[in-house]
Amino acid sequence: MGGVTEPDIDVAARLARRYPKPRWGPRAGAAVAVVCAAILVAWVAWAGTHSANPPVAASVVTFNIASDTQAMARITVDRPDPAVAGTCHIVAQAATFERVGELTLDVPPGSQVLMSIDVTVKTFRRATTVFVDGCAARP
Repeated sequence: MGGVTEPDIDVAARLARRYPKPRWGPRAGAAVAVVCAAILVAWVAWAGTHSANPPVAASVVTFNIASDTQAMARITVDRPDPAVAGTCHIVAQAATFERVGELTLDVPPGSQVLMSIDVTVKTFRRATTVFVDGCAARP
């Protein structure tokens, strides 16, 4: 009984047909990796410096929960350029982490880099804390 036999083909030729050589060499792959790494580093540096120096920033210095429907806070606004106007979003939060009151604070242009502003946030339930949810420069 005879079995089916393959024609006598060189093993190296069969492997070369099955696994052709890559179009790009190892140097091209390394060059692409270096370019991608340089782009990533540049983007991280830009994002870090852009986000680290906002035109308007604020924080809550003190707050007082006056009643079930009112929370008062002193906000300190920091602007590297005091001539920049801005808005800050102030939030009163309940013990359940539910937002129970919100206020948009308009920050007018001024002459001081640091500015303290007293605000009163109306709430529909008793708040337990007040925080700044973000600020933005206004045109």
